[in-house]
Amino acid sequence: MRSWGLQARLTTTLCLLVVAVLSLLGWAALRYFEKEIARTIAAHQYALVEALAAEIDDKLYLAQRGLMAMAREVPIDPGAAQAFLEYQPFAHSVFEHALALMSPDGRLLALHPGEEAMFTQDFSEREYLRETLRTARPYVSKPFVSKREYAPLILMLTAPVFDEQGRIRAVLLGSLDVTHDNFLGKLSRTRIGRTGYVYLFAADRTMIMHPDSSRIMQQDVPLGVNPLFDRAVEGFEGSGETVNSRGIHMLASYKQLIMTDWVLGASTPLEDAYAAVYQARQALLVAVAVSALVTVVLVCGCTQRLTAPLRRLTEHVRAMGEKQGEARFFQCGRGDEIGTLARAFNDLIAELDHEAEALQDSETLLAEAQSMAHMGHWQVDLPGGRSHWSEELARITGFQAQRPPPTREEFFALIHPEDLPWVRETAEEAFRSGGRFVIEHRLVRPDGEVRLVHSQAEMFRDAAGRPRRIFGTVQDVTERKQVEVQLQDLLAAMAAKNQQLEQAYQELQATQAYVRQQEKMAGIGQLAAGVAHEINNPLGYISSNLATLDKYLERLGEFVENQDALLKEGLGQAHLELESRRKALKIGAILEDIPHLLAESREGAARVKKIVQDLKSFSRVDEGEPVVADLVQVLESTINIVWNEIKYKAELVRDYAELPPLRCHPQQLGQVFMNLLVNAAQAIDKQGTIRVSARSARGWIWVDVSDTGAGIAPEHLGRLFEPFFTTKEVGKGTGLGLSIAYEIVQKHGGEIRVASQPGQGATFSVGLPQTDDVSFHDSSN
Repeated sequence: MRSWGLQARLTTTLCLLVVAVLSLLGWAALRYFEKEIARTIAAHQYALVEALAAEIDDKLYLAQRGLMAMAREVPIDPGAAQAFLEYQPFAHSVFEHALALMSPDGRLLALHPGEEAMFTQDFSEREYLRETLRTARPYVSKPFVSKREYAPLILMLTAPVFDEQGRIRAVLLGSLDVTHDNFLGKLSRTRIGRTGYVYLFAADRTMIMHPDSSRIMQQDVPLGVNPLFDRAVEGFEGSGETVNSRGIHMLASYKQLIMTDWVLGASTPLEDAYAAVYQARQALLVAVAVSALVTVVLVCGCTQRLTAPLRRLTEHVRAMGEKQGEARFFQCGRGDEIGTLARAFNDLIAELDHEAEALQDSETLLAEAQSMAHMGHWQVDLPGGRSHWSEELARITGFQAQRPPPTREEFFALIHPEDLPWVRETAEEAFRSGGRFVIEHRLVRPDGEVRLVHSQAEMFRDAAGRPRRIFGTVQDVTERKQVEVQLQDLLAAMAAKNQQLEQAYQELQATQAYVRQQEKMAGIGQLAAGVAHEINNPLGYISSNLATLDKYLERLGEFVENQDALLKEGLGQAHLELESRRKALKIGAILEDIPHLLAESREGAARVKKIVQDLKSFSRVDEGEPVVADLVQVLESTINIVWNEIKYKAELVRDYAELPPLRCHPQQLGQVFMNLLVNAAQAIDKQGTIRVSARSARGWIWVDVSDTGAGIAPEHLGRLFEPFFTTKEVGKGTGLGLSIAYEIVQKHGGEIRVASQPGQGATFSVGLPQTDDVSFHDSSN
């Protein structure tokens, strides 16, 4: 069988190679563009869903904020509330379905637009009313069917209406018709491509908006049917391919809403979403096929022409044994790869002529390289027992280069006596096992100088596994080790300096945070002082008027008694009629009840005056030297200020022993106690107890603030007083309160402790020394 020639093999190989490369490149390009186009389509669809979700969140947020603003102004009287709701043109444009005011027991107080039948309905079991009353916060309901005459599908937004004591007096309602042409109603008409659509569902899988109206308010996507839908219910945001509940392969995108637990989704069938990908695939396959066919034709024509000079070169090489001198060189004037091959052939012949000279140059360069690296080599031919040492190795060890290489025992004699045992053991063990060793040890040169060297050696075997030779290197690393030690010392110094700078930076951050907090407290104090001043003026004449009114009523009562006595003596029957009239009007009960009412009013005015006085005391900035203060009075003033934070969540228990006067900054200590009391109230979830105790012992005053809240985890106890450390949720704590409290107590020469068990509450203890020599200092300096 005749073998193929070079031209046939080259033609076939190139054709197959080109076709394979084109196919591979086409396939890679196709896969790349398919992925890129698919990723772009998915990103565009998600961007649309994200924009729609942001629009819905914005609309709900603005509607809820507007409703909350109205809740602060709406009157409770039904007639006034009806007039108020009717005169809210902007609210009518937002809540196109209805505006309503409802009592906590579920009765309508006002409704716009009004329907008489609605006022007879009982709404007490409505989910939106119960949630608003339970949480005392605005609420966005899921869509439901309204009780109005035309019974639309609506979405209800609520806002609680509070009285002056913080109790819910009513609930203001605003409803949106989700079937109307608004920001929710238009979702069912939004289309993506030809067949894609947008839908909205709740976390409990209830479909809120969908182009198929029969699916609205249905939970028709069971768990496990649509995996990407299940992930969206759990919080997933993004795009991906999935199979929907109807068995259709879809490209789906999901975005979580901020204002509610709803999820906005968009789905497009893959055939529609990836239509451009399928068209690009067909076009690319046709292009690859045409390119491969054209390439085969061109390769066949070109290889025949290109291989002609190569055949002449082959014949020249076969005749090289008969050629001498210049005839050995192949003459070719081409500038292509064959010309390059001819020139390379000629260069190879020239190189062979200079091989001996080049070998000598290589040995010289090796010696120079070893000298620069301070590395020498040695070799032992095991069968013949011959050994060789390089000149650099002789220089490192201190032997004369002209003398014969030292024997094994002479080399071991150069090793430092302290290193010799383990170096000998390491080398012999490596040679017995037929492996290699790498060690560092000391050498003692003949002149007594000690050098540190890096030695390594390896045994080589023949094909039968017999040892043939040992090759090794020795590098002088004395200077390098000295530099490494100096560098390590420098790095250690730099690390220490960096640690000092980091500590200084952290202290600077804490100081800046403390200054900002103090400025904030000073601003709050100035505002509180102004408010207290404004309240004191009307409170003064209220108290004065109550006292004057009490005197007037006393005189009026005396006058009425005298008048009764005169009438009884002089008028007879007329007196009996007046007495009957007096009993009918309950004049006696009124005169008897008025002193009690005045007493309660004076007590309330005194209570307000005490709160104002405590607020002024708390807002007063500590300046100059500390003063002598009653710590119980400081505690009571602070409790009076934070009472609104405590009274709804905890029972306050006071346990005060008799305390001596304390030299301190009372306003700063009030800030410490306020922080501890507020933290204690916030640690209680529903209802609990806060105990404040004060005692004196062994020259110290101790104030304990205990709560029955959630407690503190053991791993957090050691970090409570660090600046910016907080266990509260993001946005609910700065992490500065306890840090600043710690600084204030430290400035008073005292200490603050904490004891807690998870689930059993916590106790913070503040200890202050009873001495006139308290050294107050600024911890930020």
